[in-house]
Amino acid sequence: GVVLEEKEEGGEGGGCVVAEFADPSTSAVAKAGVEVGDWLQAINNADVSKASIEEVMKRIITAPKVVNLRFQRPWRERE
Repeated sequence: GVVLEEKEEGGEGGGCVVAEFADPSTSAVAKAGVEVGDWLQAINNADVSKASIEEVMKRIITAPKVVNLRFQRPWRERE
């Protein structure tokens, strides 16, 4: 499983970000290459890039058995 939280930046409706994995060794999301800090962009092709955590959870709970999540890695400067 994956733990999501609302992004702190962005003011109104900043979207959600991966906070942690319940168990990275068994998480399909982690195995797919998603990392802590990645932004949730879509649920079943519906844009949730600016959705609140409440809206994201509502969409996941009411989705069919198989849920397609699309993530984006934020750009980071190289050190």
